Amino acid sequence: MQSMVSSSAIDKYEKGLSVPSSTILIALSKALNMKPDYFFTPYTIDIDYSKFEFRKKAKLGVKAIEAIKLRVGMKLEDYFSIEEVTKSSIVCNLLYQQKLVRTEQDAIDAAQFIRKLLGLDDTPVSSPISLLEDNGVKILELDEQPDFDGTSSWVQNTPVIVLNANKHSERNRLTLFHELGHLMMSIPADVDDKKKENLCNVLANEMLLSSKLFYKLFGKKNDGIYTEFLVNIQRIYGISPDALMMKARQLGVISASRHKYFHIRMNQNAWLKETVHQERYPKEHPRRYQRLVLQALDNTDISIGKAAVYLNTSVSSLVGRITTV
Repeated sequence: MQSMVSSSAIDKYEKGLSVPSSTILIALSKALNMKPDYFFTPYTIDIDYSKFEFRKKAKLGVKAIEAIKLRVGMKLEDYFSIEEVTKSSIVCNLLYQQKLVRTEQDAIDAAQFIRKLLGLDDTPVSSPISLLEDNGVKILELDEQPDFDGTSSWVQNTPVIVLNANKHSERNRLTLFHELGHLMMSIPADVDDKKKENLCNVLANEMLLSSKLFYKLFGKKNDGIYTEFLVNIQRIYGISPDALMMKARQLGVISASRHKYFHIRMNQNAWLKETVHQERYPKEHPRRYQRLVLQALDNTDISIGKAAVYLNTSVSSLVGRITTV
């Protein structure tokens, strides 16, 4: 499909300035793993696709980005639709408006503010996707190439976060809160992109493991952190050894030179690199959308045929998955 459709053509399709041919529609449906019917569904929500940022544009490529945006738009149409059917929309109140976020401490303050709103205080987060879904954040999961981590934007006053289903659990947990940082923190325009990304990483690390609990586990100063200890913390709290070492540097538990030495060793030692990057925490997936569809079906608000369309599956497949008790 890459040789058939240009990015400018897709942009025109999105804006309703041009209509794709049947051949292009079939190619698009195959590339997006969507039924052709989706392209004939009227759009009811206003999405500014330019607000979805992609931080690996060069690796992803323009066409891949446009395809992701289109899939996100389709999924959001269904999500808002089923919320309307079930009357289950949730207002999100996690926006941090206390002050502009410029420093790492500002990002920590923002995370602690959001933690309190979520009723976490200093406790770890076992199921962050479920927690955010229950607090008004729409989370979508796409089956994408490795170069895509995630993206986010506000759509109709609702925060939307998109994750890659093929990433490790620990990576997705960090990406989830990293994207939350982009949505909830007010970062001044004069802050460069690299620092902005770092601030969002700081918030993500604080959301996953509070500074107070981190100090209890690692102490205020630590000259040598054992790999096995990092792995044990990873198993319990769902944070990668790499992210734990980054937080240790950020909090001053280890020095910047010690953090640099950790990465040098990791690049020189294949066993250590494999150990650091191994997935160990159970993977969590978004469940709210599917739950709303099944709720609507159970309440006879929609037919089983409509439920199959919402879930992008066949009626026979859906019948095989549900039972009446």
